[in-house]
Amino acid sequence: MEIAWLEDFLALSRSLNFSRTAEIRNLTQPALSRRIRQLESWLGVTLIDRSSHPASLTDEGRSFRRVAEEVLRNLHEERDYYQGRILTRRKPFVSFAMVHTLAFSFYPDWIGEMERHIGELRTQVVCSSTHGCMQALTSGTIDFFLSYLHPAWPLALDEQQYPSLRIDTEKLVPVCAPDERGRPRYDLDEAGDEAIPYLECGPNTITAKMVEVVLKSRDPRPILETRYRNTISAALKAMAVKGYGVTWLPGCAVVDELRDGRLVSAGSEDWSLPMELRIYRSRRYVGGSSDKERLWEQCRAQYA
Repeated sequence: MEIAWLEDFLALSRSLNFSRTAEIRNLTQPALSRRIRQLESWLGVTLIDRSSHPASLTDEGRSFRRVAEEVLRNLHEERDYYQGRILTRRKPFVSFAMVHTLAFSFYPDWIGEMERHIGELRTQVVCSSTHGCMQALTSGTIDFFLSYLHPAWPLALDEQQYPSLRIDTEKLVPVCAPDERGRPRYDLDEAGDEAIPYLECGPNTITAKMVEVVLKSRDPRPILETRYRNTISAALKAMAVKGYGVTWLPGCAVVDELRDGRLVSAGSEDWSLPMELRIYRSRRYVGGSSDKERLWEQCRAQYA
């Protein structure tokens, strides 16, 4: 991933015109289009809806625009500090690690609620696999780790060293595109011996492990044939909307699509799995009066 891709994307998000943006960025239009597609490929989602005129941002594009602005702002600030253009940095970030689904679907509203109680925060989010997020927590790279949890797959974190709080409940739900009558194109309850195309979140992810809990409880077990695999939930959702198969996603990630009919439930309630959403922190970094301490104390007051 290159910084120039972020600058290209932000310029395009403002003008929503490829030819005008290419001129501003001193690029040919094919070169700009290629760089935007490289950024989309790196993220695994579509940022620009090219089917409309003028072009428009997708839901993922609008969400990622805030991320790109923050990344570039931080990079320029650090450069200015090192080059002596500014004498002091702004207050430190409160940093979080989480999977992409939470960053897109849960975090924005949740951090807004926290700020209404404790004031404005300067935050940074690192998106990775669950394993990568756990490593970031245990190494001290980040302050907090948000994760889904199910009793069948507990996280290998010592509660004494890494205390946690349940901050929400959620369900992992199977979804697919509707047919012309508004019914599920792929119905888990009616499949029988027929194979169902499966949009998989990767074999070693916590989502895949939770889906396995659901499948093991079914007799007979459904036949799922993996048609597409991606660790980013937004990419799985996009493929499901296009009708490529069934995927399991947290309910918060598909609220809009279920409401407007782009997706429907692919099975009865028995195919869903209840989950907890927990926030973890390291006890090594407790203390002081920093923003991260105020956030943790608010979580304890609200959720403990």
